[in-house]
Amino acid sequence: MEPVIKKDTSIAKKITFFVILSNILVGSIVMFSSIRMNQGILTKKWDALFHIIKNSSAGALGETIYKENETQMESLLKGIFSSSKNFRTLYLERKEDERHWVCSTSPAFLSHFKGRSCNEVMKKDVKKWLPTKKGRVEKIEVIAKGLDQKELIAYLNIYASLDEFTRSRNKIIKQYFLLMVLQVAVISWLISYFFQRFVTRHLKKMTVYADKLSLDKLKIKDLTLDRVEKNNDELEKLVLSFNKMKSNLQVSHDKLKDYADNLKTKVKDATAEIEDEKNNVSMLLNNMKTSVFAIGKDYKIIRPVSEYSKKIFNKDIVNQKVSDVLYYNIKKGTKEYNDLINVMSSIFDQPEIHYLSLEDDLPKIITLPDLENEKGKTLKLDYSPLLNNKGNVEKLMVMVEDVTESEGSFRDAKVDQINYHFLKEITSFKKKKDLAKKVELAIEKTFKVLDDFVSPLSDTYDYKHFNEKLKMCYVSLQIDLQDLPALKTQMDNFYEAGMHMSPHDKKINFQLKFTSITCDILDSILRYFFNLKLVYPVEYELNSQFIGKIVEKIKDIEKIFKNLFEYVFLVREVHNIDKEKLQKVVQVAKLYPEFERTIDLIHQRSKLLSFFLKLVMLDDVSLAYEDLSVLVKQMPERSRLNESIIKHNLIDPYKEVLEKTKDIDKKLGQNFSEKFVS
Repeated sequence: MEPVIKKDTSIAKKITFFVILSNILVGSIVMFSSIRMNQGILTKKWDALFHIIKNSSAGALGETIYKENETQMESLLKGIFSSSKNFRTLYLERKEDERHWVCSTSPAFLSHFKGRSCNEVMKKDVKKWLPTKKGRVEKIEVIAKGLDQKELIAYLNIYASLDEFTRSRNKIIKQYFLLMVLQVAVISWLISYFFQRFVTRHLKKMTVYADKLSLDKLKIKDLTLDRVEKNNDELEKLVLSFNKMKSNLQVSHDKLKDYADNLKTKVKDATAEIEDEKNNVSMLLNNMKTSVFAIGKDYKIIRPVSEYSKKIFNKDIVNQKVSDVLYYNIKKGTKEYNDLINVMSSIFDQPEIHYLSLEDDLPKIITLPDLENEKGKTLKLDYSPLLNNKGNVEKLMVMVEDVTESEGSFRDAKVDQINYHFLKEITSFKKKKDLAKKVELAIEKTFKVLDDFVSPLSDTYDYKHFNEKLKMCYVSLQIDLQDLPALKTQMDNFYEAGMHMSPHDKKINFQLKFTSITCDILDSILRYFFNLKLVYPVEYELNSQFIGKIVEKIKDIEKIFKNLFEYVFLVREVHNIDKEKLQKVVQVAKLYPEFERTIDLIHQRSKLLSFFLKLVMLDDVSLAYEDLSVLVKQMPERSRLNESIIKHNLIDPYKEVLEKTKDIDKKLGQNFSEKFVS
């Protein structure tokens, strides 16, 4: 494509053009102001004249019309008509009379009436003698004074010509036009002369000097201007900058030449340095006891990935989706899942401040199923955004630390701390019997709500039902336990954590959320109850109906498992599942649309049973149901199931439950009759 050659132009011409344009604009404004001023003077002059006619001549004219003195009336009309050379036509419109008067200076009028300027004209002929050109028209009422009243007998219409104003306007325009032409000529010459003398010739010298410059001629003499006195003006500063640029080009050229001469050596040294740094980074990553990796825009794990990642996740995680490695068991319908989706879908290609506003919604602690640890592997997550040159998030770096042991120790320490505060409060409470009744009543109320939340009817409940039930229970507990601040604080923390849900958020499973809050509240009350038993012989009334309810709940959960294994997985005996059957179970589970809901039921009802059994002192059976609840909760959605997860998190804990619940009726009968005394 050939370059477009533009025509030569001149800054002086542009300046001249804008100065002339400004001069014309200012001159035009002044000219139009003068015209307006003259028009205003003429208007005031006419207003004064019309005022005189109205106040003096109109009255006399009215009397002559009233007396029908035609001679005097004609004389008055001629006098009014001759009072201004700008009056073109006078038209006396008499009321109730077909005879009107017209005064005019038009040649046609004078010719028709043989030189008489004022003549009587019939009404039907008046229109042809009125002027057609635009001008000012003033209509004055002519009033005659009678004996006792005034009477409007005619209208005097005066048609004034604008010829005087037009002549004045044309004169002003001609004067200003001649003046502007003279100004344009003088200004153009002065600008051209001074610009040529003080600017253009120096710029031409700079242009010639620049054309002579090349990489081989950078050492020529510095540029100077042909001026007797060197002023520190814009041209002199431009010359200094030009010479400085030439000097910098010389230095850069010398460095570039030296770099080119030694390029091979420099490349070799740089490559060795990069490899050394790469090895250092790899060595550092591979010796860290932390999994480090990055997540790309496609949510896949990309390098660099630390060697320790294989140990944490038991596989190579490069190019795998992070949802299949790290977040696969975060349940849909939970706030954690919704927050994760919201953050991951909106942080990439956005400014860092946007990421920082959402960072707190990312999971910080997660628990994954683990064959070596019955309760799962607990991982602590830290995040750091990796930015591109625009300051936007391009990748997300994740640091994963296995804190299973430390997190377990931390939880135990936290439980011990809570127990300490409970015991401290219990020992300071004087009426232990009243305290025991308060706690027993709180347990019964919370059990009742939890039993409703995990019942078969819970699938039909909406947000309003869950919220009202839990709120009524919570308010009742607040009243009953108001003098137990340690227990009340624990309940407050759990209740308030769930009060930020929107009833219109269709992404949240309200049954899961409200059941979880109720379980946490009940767990705190039971913990308080067992601490109370350490210092006071609590008697908890348990009748056969309560024991029957426990047996009923156990049968219900057995029925759920039976339906799942026998009718869905087509496996009659859980203890006889071999590798081949396990593979089929996984395949069927992935296709079973109600799998997630069934797992939620097992999780919630096994949790409820663990509370019941803990209360009746069957700790080993309670622990088996607690483990089942914890492990099934860790299970991912059905599309991510595999043989090890099904076996470790569903089949094995259920086998343990079956083992512990053998002869459960007998165990309950041995420990209880109609009353259980602890």
